[in-house]
Amino acid sequence: MAWLEGTHVYLRPIEEDDAEAVVRWRTAAAAWLFEPPPTTASHRAWVRALASRDDRVEYVVVRRADQRPVGTAGLASLSRLHRRAEFGILIGEPAPGAAEDAGRTLLRQAFGPLGLDRVYLQTFADNVRALRLFLRLGFREEGLLRRHAAAGGGRRDVRIMGLLRSEADGLPPTA
Repeated sequence: MAWLEGTHVYLRPIEEDDAEAVVRWRTAAAAWLFEPPPTTASHRAWVRALASRDDRVEYVVVRRADQRPVGTAGLASLSRLHRRAEFGILIGEPAPGAAEDAGRTLLRQAFGPLGLDRVYLQTFADNVRALRLFLRLGFREEGLLRRHAAAGGGRRDVRIMGLLRSEADGLPPTA
């Protein structure tokens, strides 16, 4: 898997050695994730298993300015038959603009070399910061799954968003 270059970040394939940072980021963001954070050992095993899968691409987001890893971005449930995948991004270190640049870079890969027609995502409906990012990236709200996820001792609504290739044509580079 090749490295992807954005304006301020690049995306490099995730490696086993990223486990400690990824677990730290996922633990800090646990309130906004659908699954509990992994252990370092389970994350390393998950990365090893990725090598034999063709339904997922996972990257570490690295700031170009100082070569510092700041998060992850990827496409899951990648279906070449249906030409779709589920978008995910997590920025775990302070890095202004990294999420938008990484998102645009990943979407260019999705609609370019991967040949996808649709990229979709799920996020908690109260995750205002993420919703703003996804709207800036061009995603459109498609629906609300009421009380869809168990989180924080209760039930939470989940927003579904999607972006079609026809809506992303000429996806502008980040500023």
